[in-house]
Amino acid sequence: MLGFIGILLVAGGLYRIIAKDRLWGFTEWLNRSKGVASDRTEEWDMMQSIGGVLAIIVGIVLLVMFFNGSDV
Repeated sequence: MLGFIGILLVAGGLYRIIAKDRLWGFTEWLNRSKGVASDRTEEWDMMQSIGGVLAIIVGIVLLVMFFNGSDV
């Protein structure tokens, strides 16, 4: 289970870093459905990158734990 979660986190982190335009489209769609105006800012882009890097780090830690046979 740790390996699967680790792979999902690494893939999701890479997606957050690489596919910001697609994520912005989804965010804009969610905001529009709530009746809220959207404004893509540098802060939003930076937070996507930081979240992606953190997800990759946690995913790698979980994969290392999985391959070392840790029973968490």
